[in-house]
Amino acid sequence: MNKLSSTGRIIDDAFKENFAKEAAVVDAQRKAIYESEKAKGTPIDQILAKLFDHMNSQSSDYIEATGRYHMKS
Repeated sequence: MNKLSSTGRIIDDAFKENFAKEAAVVDAQRKAIYESEKAKGTPIDQILAKLFDHMNSQSSDYIEATGRYHMKS
């Protein structure tokens, strides 16, 4: 039996598959936000705020699976 260490939620193969797909998209989006903002010369604190906002906009399953909780910008 597999479960999340962050919450103890029991996970199945469908959860793992959905997470892997979502994580690939989220990672690519996060990288694009960083690179775009860095190229514009956005200050690092503002880039971090944008990245936190992006992470907070993800599904509750994604946030739970990563062991993260809503981050403050």
